[in-house]
Amino acid sequence: MPDITNMSEHVQAHINCQIIKPNIEIMNVKRMATVQVFPENSECLQTFVMENCHDEEAVPNLVYYIWFSKREMNFYHFLSFLSASRVLKPCLILVHGDRPPFGTYWEYLLTLVPNIMHVQRSPPEAVFGKPLGNIEHKADIGRIQALQRFGGIYIDTDEIILRSLDPLRKYLVTLSRAVDWNLSNGLILAERNATFLKIWYSGYKTYNKSQWGYHSTIVPYLISKKYPDLIHVENKTFVRPSWQDLPLLFEKNFDWSENYGIHLYTRLYKFTHDFNDIKYLNTTIGSVARHVLYGSKELCEK
Repeated sequence: MPDITNMSEHVQAHINCQIIKPNIEIMNVKRMATVQVFPENSECLQTFVMENCHDEEAVPNLVYYIWFSKREMNFYHFLSFLSASRVLKPCLILVHGDRPPFGTYWEYLLTLVPNIMHVQRSPPEAVFGKPLGNIEHKADIGRIQALQRFGGIYIDTDEIILRSLDPLRKYLVTLSRAVDWNLSNGLILAERNATFLKIWYSGYKTYNKSQWGYHSTIVPYLISKKYPDLIHVENKTFVRPSWQDLPLLFEKNFDWSENYGIHLYTRLYKFTHDFNDIKYLNTTIGSVARHVLYGSKELCEK
């Protein structure tokens, strides 16, 4: 099995605002470490995305992550980003947050993925005048707002992409059931200014911070029933197994061959892995990690 440390390195991409649109002010566009940073409402970034990342499909091949608060990138985050880059081959990977990730995995990721950009924005503190309760709810709002501006593909930091999403980019919006009575928001495909997203966002007028997943998963499910022409619904291909079947992820081997993606629920997983021990981990998490890192889900020989 190949050694991940032997993977070829890339030079980080850099968007030249002066070439794209000579009159753009670029004082707020800067380099931080090895990743380019843009303000949230950057005209330069908007011009580049609209001219280079949109094609004949409704949903552009443009990836988003939300990264609020100062956090170190861990092994599972690294797997998610690397899977998005290798499987989707997106135009750009935009990391929205107040600060970019940091740490060894982040620095290594930047040597492998050349088209990551940081979009600097603060976590939203309220929605329709109602204070947002926790960082997860702030991220729920952040992903809808990001998708509304350009359209694209939002991915949770512990969601792993397993195969191309191109067959789904023709739809205005795509979400997947996690269970029969909700829609997961850990992987979202949406066109720019999608009507479904506008209705979903408007649903936060009734936001109550004591309701953990109501507006993020139940509300989009209810909207999909009322306006089925606005959305394509996948039958659990983004998230199975769900949180109701965690042993299939953590202890057993689940057949994920029909999945577009898989959610690892790492906040509920008590073990930490790395490039070496994952080679011999005989579970679903192990097979998924090997698939991303080495192109084969099979166990390595000791």
